[in-house]
Amino acid sequence: MSGRLDRNLNSAITEGYRSNRKKRLVVEENSRVKGFALDGPGLLEAATIEITDYCDDGEDCTNERTEEAVSRKWKINMKTYGCGYNFPLIGIVGKTATVVTKDTETKYTVGGKTVNIKREAAITPDLQGTFDVTIDGTTHFNVDVHIQERDFLDLINKNGEYSSVEMKGNCYERHWRLERRYSGHHGWHSIDSTNVVGVGEVMTYVMYRDNERGGLVMTPLYGDWLRTAHSKPQVAVKVGGIQAFCNGTCDYTPSDAQTPTATSLTPSSGGSGTAITITGTGFGTTRSAVTVTLGGVAQTVTTVTDTAVTIALTDAVAKAHPAEDIVVYVAGKGNAKVTDGVTLTYTGSASAISPTTGSVGGGTVVTITGSGFDPNNAGVTFSGNAGQVTSATYKEIKVIAPAGTAGVAPIVITGGAGFVAPNSASLVYTYSAAGVPTVSQISPGSGSVVGNTKVTITGTNLADIKKEKSTDCDSALIPLL
Repeated sequence: MSGRLDRNLNSAITEGYRSNRKKRLVVEENSRVKGFALDGPGLLEAATIEITDYCDDGEDCTNERTEEAVSRKWKINMKTYGCGYNFPLIGIVGKTATVVTKDTETKYTVGGKTVNIKREAAITPDLQGTFDVTIDGTTHFNVDVHIQERDFLDLINKNGEYSSVEMKGNCYERHWRLERRYSGHHGWHSIDSTNVVGVGEVMTYVMYRDNERGGLVMTPLYGDWLRTAHSKPQVAVKVGGIQAFCNGTCDYTPSDAQTPTATSLTPSSGGSGTAITITGTGFGTTRSAVTVTLGGVAQTVTTVTDTAVTIALTDAVAKAHPAEDIVVYVAGKGNAKVTDGVTLTYTGSASAISPTTGSVGGGTVVTITGSGFDPNNAGVTFSGNAGQVTSATYKEIKVIAPAGTAGVAPIVITGGAGFVAPNSASLVYTYSAAGVPTVSQISPGSGSVVGNTKVTITGTNLADIKKEKSTDCDSALIPLL
């Protein structure tokens, strides 16, 4: 019985998987068959067979004498070339199956015995379709799932960024490993597999980094990156943006022992001309070697000893200046270290205004003199209405007065953060309607769009208006006759 079943099995394999020449297989236990042509979409790469014998008691007696076996089971594992699938179920030559169940199970009667053929698992179908892949910000559309490694590398390697592409996986699962030529941080890639089809399979594409190395590419490579390591700070010299080579000792070490100090100021406030004494250490005795600035403005140094510097205040913004605004420089040593908390308050003044009278219609240019004004943020209000500042220094502000009502207008000078407004009570500006030009009528009220229409303006105090040669009527200049 065993020999007959063996022969029938050989016939079954030949019938189910045949080439045009119908080559016949002779299979034995644990044998491997290569290059066998299939009737489906592919070639059979290999087949292995496991044989199990069963005795009359139903027990496995494979290792006993086969003559004692009453039944035999063949388990055939087949591997295809490429991605073939959907192969027909094997059958027995010359026999008609008595039971057929959806290409998964058949039954034959051979010599009064029943032969069952059952497919335990089918080959997973090959992936089909296309996908879109985004790499380095560029999306490549409709890439075939069967694309070869060389073609994939050519597709994405427009700038020579990648050195290799390796495809891993099988017919129903694909992985591509991309290797860059240059290290460093790079963005994530993404894949859209909407148009990829796999029968009975759920496909998930995951992009990941299996090896990320840091790095930095600089073009050109500047001299700072070619400097050698030192235990002390180094002096760097650049000529035309190019780092100079240090052909000797370029060490520079800041020293507390060589740093001048400024620990206090007396008095701690004052205005223009006030004498201020700065007490500290390391100033030397040469007056020309010491300079003092307050808020970036140079002050007048009058006397210098090793422990004290006396200055006469010149200009500064009227406010309390913190330690970082007070700079004492000693030639050959550098800036003095000013003790935290030391402040110097500059007090401003507003001493004069010209002219003191102007039109209620505004437009009068007013000059205010004094000290401590804020050149960068100066502002002036007339009875609370802001004028237009045209220029400002520490000692002078020019402002165009706004329109106002007849009478005395209080003036307030403003500045930036921390600004202390000087006392402006002595500044008297009076709005007056006397002599102010008025317009009561314009005739005609309309004219040619190309000009040359004679217009008569009626009013008071218009005697000097012709000096301007033109007048502004709702932003349209009208030439005067």
